[in-house]
Amino acid sequence: MKLCFVASGVSLHTAKWVDWFAREGHQVCLITPPYKEPLTTFHRDVRLHVLKSVLPVNWKGSRLWNILPWANQTTSLLEKIQPDLVEGQFIGMPGYTAWIACALLKYPPPLVLQAWGSDILIMPKSRLYRPLTKIALAKADMVLCDSATVQAGIQELGTNMSKVKRMCNGVDTQFFTPPDKNTQRKKIIISTRDLETVYDVETTIRAFKIVLEPFPQMELILAGKGSLGDKLQELVTKLSLRDKVTFIGWVNPSKIRDWLQVAQIYVSTSLSDSTSLSLQEAMSCEMPVVVSDIPANREWVEHGTNGYLCETGNAQAVANSIKLLLRNPAMAHTFGRLNRDIIVREADYNDNMKMVEGFYKELTGKC
Repeated sequence: MKLCFVASGVSLHTAKWVDWFAREGHQVCLITPPYKEPLTTFHRDVRLHVLKSVLPVNWKGSRLWNILPWANQTTSLLEKIQPDLVEGQFIGMPGYTAWIACALLKYPPPLVLQAWGSDILIMPKSRLYRPLTKIALAKADMVLCDSATVQAGIQELGTNMSKVKRMCNGVDTQFFTPPDKNTQRKKIIISTRDLETVYDVETTIRAFKIVLEPFPQMELILAGKGSLGDKLQELVTKLSLRDKVTFIGWVNPSKIRDWLQVAQIYVSTSLSDSTSLSLQEAMSCEMPVVVSDIPANREWVEHGTNGYLCETGNAQAVANSIKLLLRNPAMAHTFGRLNRDIIVREADYNDNMKMVEGFYKELTGKC
């Protein structure tokens, strides 16, 4: 198939998705808005097209004003590429661009929109984005989402649910593996969430402060970048945790895997999420988990069976759950084994991508 994706050229999620289809021998084009950050490295067979902005991308609101110019450029590219299918990933600027571009074509190919989470759970709360998202969903021939939580949000927006497909971005279970038998897990708690408001890393830090009282030997590793980095560094200093909390910033998947294989407990105190790939990676590495009690996490974690669910923003509850795991290493080990089994069974990357490939073939008639 000849596939064209309109998506973020700086996202590892995008690279993971389009690279799979390129490796499988499909002709793959990626159309990306411009970003201040350098583009991600893609498979050598992915043909990359970077759109040009009318307004500088660092101007507030510039992405919204650039939609029509981007859609016009995308339409021209699609006329040349003649893809069998167009997919907009993230039903915000990339998704809107794909929808409008296809609408401008005389003979448009099937349009797929893929929801990533906040584009359904947060953005439609805005009076501006809600109608745009509703129209885009209505115009799509297929909508992909990765959780029941997001699926419910799509339904609430009035979408015809017969065209909505559940899938899972999935984890490479041959890459994110448990540590070998000779690896000793260290006294480390780890969070791999970005330092943004929605991930509420502040609660993780405050919970860790409480954990240190009975477990002074523990350390906290924060892997991720974001706009709250300086504020969270200040909080760590204020709580006298400088020698116990390490900000390692953004690190590549190999480094994330290495940390997940040596840390004892994974923590995420996110306020909102679709299916969390960070959570799945930790589970695939056989880690016990302590996560916020939000709908998407409940799809993967059963409280007291393979991890703990804690009230959002409640540092004491998070700390109590971490202490339970530290006091019961056998239970923590059992949770980790169960988590690995769940991911291998339900969230294997290749299995899920083959399922999506089947969706595409069905939609394009190229079975």
